[in-house]
Amino acid sequence: MVKEQMLARYLEPLLRGDRKGCRAVIEEAMQSGIPVNSVYVHIIWPVMVEIENLLREDKITPVEEHLATRINRTIVDQLQNKLPRRPGKSKKVVVCCAPDELQELGAQMMTDLFESDSRPSAKSACQVVTQRFFVA
Repeated sequence: MVKEQMLARYLEPLLRGDRKGCRAVIEEAMQSGIPVNSVYVHIIWPVMVEIENLLREDKITPVEEHLATRINRTIVDQLQNKLPRRPGKSKKVVVCCAPDELQELGAQMMTDLFESDSRPSAKSACQVVTQRFFVA
């Protein structure tokens, strides 16, 4: 289980734009036995939620939010190939972003996790702007 202390230790270098510091915290988490999919769900995701909250509360600037997202995207890209792979399934998933989603990093992370679970997926980086979504 990820402790609040680790989340705070990851958030601090993230807000400073310290990629090396962020990578060190993630590496430490994995070396302590936290699986990569748990790093996605219990470290990166909640910290991005906190970043978004800080932005909405005007405690950080849009530039700081963009930098934090960029660092997280880089880390997620590096972790993606370390996710466990399960046998194939016949179900498919389409992942899109909601209109109020600031970045599509969440969609990328969900796509990575679905692919790890052997569900072929297609990620759409565009935002869904209509109230209707049709599946063919």
